Amino acid sequence: MPTADNLPQIPGYELKRVLGRGGMATVYLATQLSFGRLVALKVLVPQQQTGNDFVKRFAAEAKMVSSLSHPNIIVVYDVGAHDGALYIAMEYHSNGLLSDQMTKGPMDPTTAIHIVRDLARALSYAHEQGIVHRDIKPDNVLFSQHHAPILTDFGIARDATSEQNLTQVGSAVGTPKYMSPEQARGKKVDGRSDIYSIGVMLYEMLAGQPLFDDKDSMALAMKHCQTAAPPLPMAVSRYQPVMDRLLKKDAAQRFQNGNDLAMVLDKITNPANQVGPDEGFVDLPERKNESLTVPHKTEAKNPNHIFRVQEKETGNWLGKTYSRSYNFSAEDIEDFGKNFQKASDDMALWLKKRSKKAIKVSFAIDAHPWIHKRIMDKFIAPPMAGSGFGDFCQYGTLTLHLYSALDPIGKKYLVLDNGQRPSKKPPP
Repeated sequence: MPTADNLPQIPGYELKRVLGRGGMATVYLATQLSFGRLVALKVLVPQQQTGNDFVKRFAAEAKMVSSLSHPNIIVVYDVGAHDGALYIAMEYHSNGLLSDQMTKGPMDPTTAIHIVRDLARALSYAHEQGIVHRDIKPDNVLFSQHHAPILTDFGIARDATSEQNLTQVGSAVGTPKYMSPEQARGKKVDGRSDIYSIGVMLYEMLAGQPLFDDKDSMALAMKHCQTAAPPLPMAVSRYQPVMDRLLKKDAAQRFQNGNDLAMVLDKITNPANQVGPDEGFVDLPERKNESLTVPHKTEAKNPNHIFRVQEKETGNWLGKTYSRSYNFSAEDIEDFGKNFQKASDDMALWLKKRSKKAIKVSFAIDAHPWIHKRIMDKFIAPPMAGSGFGDFCQYGTLTLHLYSALDPIGKKYLVLDNGQRPSKKPPP
């Protein structure tokens, strides 16, 4: 029976206050009397207990989560029932939710990458146990006292090894804002669906806004199925190759497991894994006051073909400068030539508009490693004057980033520095 404070009474626990409410249950802060420790006590909402399917889901969550042992997955202490109420006692974390941190705008990229890397490893472990979470979202990520991300709420998770499926075939389960295309269509999902969802979450962490947004849940779910993902802002464009692979509509083209994703993210964040200047990669220092971004345009023939253009404005009314980035894919060298010419034509119009205030251009090209050398030869060859690309190369700074599905990190090169071929040593 509820107490005077409208809190239920569970033997062995002293309930203190409500931590959160969801469609399935209410979570309370409580003291587990036998150990004298604080716990998060998840209690089935009484009026929902009439649904036998719901009770099965709750029991299944307790069974699944209690079988998992990973530093980034919530720990279950106790499972039980009392006076018609079902409950799960879990470790309590007091450092809030990931969703709380994301309300403040774009997160620090390094912090975001570290969070997703840890969650990717946790998901890989869960998937190896046959468990697909199916509701990856910021509200289901807690932070421990040591600020480690903790994955929680397996309430709609499915044990992939079990023949019993509590989800009706053809129904979509999850949160539309973070739902994979196959999940939105009500199809059978595996761990790669969670990989897509973590990609949607990472996009929002880096960009400071949702990947897709719509008040209508069905329309939002369909965007995940049919709409090409918008590019990341230029300030975090170095993560675009990873993002492109995370958000593939076809699950077979994504990272196939969380460990593969974590290894790539480690490569990004570990300076020892970056290509040094003697290998042709010169990491340019960030320019100051690059805070004003001009809206970009996106063109896409199909989900696997990209041609994106972005412009960034730097400085203030006393002296503005402009940078432009081109991100496109190339199936072969002929396809590269067409896209390169398209970019050069765009640069001609850009130079006509911005003149010498257009100071920097970057190319990010997704192409098979077999043609990387031929693409590099194009950029190294003396540029032809009279074209947009050639005119810019007379004075501007040009960078090239080559990557592929086989190597989503790829390599970056400083091609020209203020119209001059750079030395092997990076500028101070």
